Amino acid sequence: MQSIYKNKYILDEYDITFSYSYFKDYKNGLMRDCENQVIGTKFHPLYLLTNGDIFNKINLRISNIWLRRILKIPLHLLELTGIYALFNSIYLLIFLLKSKPKIVHINNGGYPAASACNLLALVLNFYPSIRVIYQVNNKAVVKVGFWGRLKDKWIGKSVALFVTHSKQNQSALIQRGFKEDMVKTIPSYFNETILESKLAANEITRGRFTLSMVGFLSHRKGQLYLLKALIELRNRNHPLVENIQVNLVGDGEERFTLMKFIEEYSLKDIVTLWGGRNDYIHFIQECDIYMMTSVEGEDLPLVLLSAMQSKRCIIASDFAGISDLLTHQYDAFLIKPNLQTIVSEMADAIVYLYEHPEIREAFSKNVRNTFNEKLGEEKYARNLIEIYTS
Repeated sequence: MQSIYKNKYILDEYDITFSYSYFKDYKNGLMRDCENQVIGTKFHPLYLLTNGDIFNKINLRISNIWLRRILKIPLHLLELTGIYALFNSIYLLIFLLKSKPKIVHINNGGYPAASACNLLALVLNFYPSIRVIYQVNNKAVVKVGFWGRLKDKWIGKSVALFVTHSKQNQSALIQRGFKEDMVKTIPSYFNETILESKLAANEITRGRFTLSMVGFLSHRKGQLYLLKALIELRNRNHPLVENIQVNLVGDGEERFTLMKFIEEYSLKDIVTLWGGRNDYIHFIQECDIYMMTSVEGEDLPLVLLSAMQSKRCIIASDFAGISDLLTHQYDAFLIKPNLQTIVSEMADAIVYLYEHPEIREAFSKNVRNTFNEKLGEEKYARNLIEIYTS
């Protein structure tokens, strides 16, 4: 949401309070993002009852998937009692009564996704004078049961407009049952905060041809398929395998699976799991190719915009907002997110760009031009202000 709370054009028009479900790590990241900057936005943590932070810690610290599930069962059952929803509803009702906003902009990672976001949309039915904008940043689930349809009906009553960043996601929300004129697609925007890194460039690249991928370690992000592409290159006896460095930056539930794969296939010499890092932008800036090869659940990833700003040569999945923004063989190399073919296509793309540095250079130049033409702080602000006032 920094594209809003740090956007000078929006701040010129509105007094903004950025409210977020309180997690210690999230708050610390927010403070780092705003460090040494003069920002007119007010920040307000919301102390809601959720399982998200606890579940995330379980996923990161326990490798056994069955033990993870067992530990989550009591918390799932507690949530099913309705205690969370009751407490959070009262909390949000009081918060809205006190803050008296004219516009509420809900930011959700997908749909239905975060229950707190949907509960807020439901609670806003008690405040019909507030204009509600609901932003969906990742793939919306099309299939929905009876209770989901009922909830969507009441969310649809409070929401003036849904905002997505891809035609595919727009279509998914319409298929789910929301009216076509309630769903609008606009380009995203992200202005990277540059934090100093203690790492030298050669510690990131090790003097090799370097691929970087930044993001939550999960199946949908496709890190495992990148590792399988390395095995494909090894099986082809391609010399690149002796001169490659792969950096995976981020943490998540797939970390233990990736560690096991790296160990089993002896990839330690060419693959580094860096964990979550505040200085991740340097891994983007120092790489020869940035990998954005998700296999599902994306809209328009913000880290892709960082790679575009940094003039990186990009290999990306050809779907959702990525397809809307990038053009194959002009400003990126796009591959189909087909689980049967993605490994071989990824290996082919890596080899092709490795062997054609002039193509990498052209992609890098063109992708920055695409960013300047289609994206930008002022363009994003104009789109949002039009939505807020329409």
